Amino acid sequence: MERVSKGSLGYLDCLSTKDPYLYVEYKIDDQHRLGPIYWVDEDNRRGYMLFGEAIAFDSTYKTNKYNKPLVIIVSVNQHFETCVFGLALILDESEDAFFWLLRVFLYCMGNKKSKVVLTDGDDRIALAIRYFLPSSNHRICA
Repeated sequence: MERVSKGSLGYLDCLSTKDPYLYVEYKIDDQHRLGPIYWVDEDNRRGYMLFGEAIAFDSTYKTNKYNKPLVIIVSVNQHFETCVFGLALILDESEDAFFWLLRVFLYCMGNKKSKVVLTDGDDRIALAIRYFLPSSNHRICA
């Protein structure tokens, strides 16, 4: 984990002055290091309300300079263009990390639940989906 810099959170704070619907949630550990962070802007939130019936969780593992998994929550609109519904840097791909992410995501989206959720088949995210989205159809991406 990295020590919390004024740059990371300061940048998001600056964005929130331009976008009152920007939503950011994060954790700081007892050593003042930034833990998981989730952010979404007004366009992402509006897109989810319109096109969030089916979503995909895509995580790229340790490809950024902080070696944290980047999770992108996406779908497509009526023109088959990618819609991003949220971004998160999590500490790892643990059960706790995915429970935190889904709780934050649903809270920020007014608890609107998708009907279909696509993932890479990771058992830990599957458990979080069963807990938070029990009536959603969970499918594995090929």
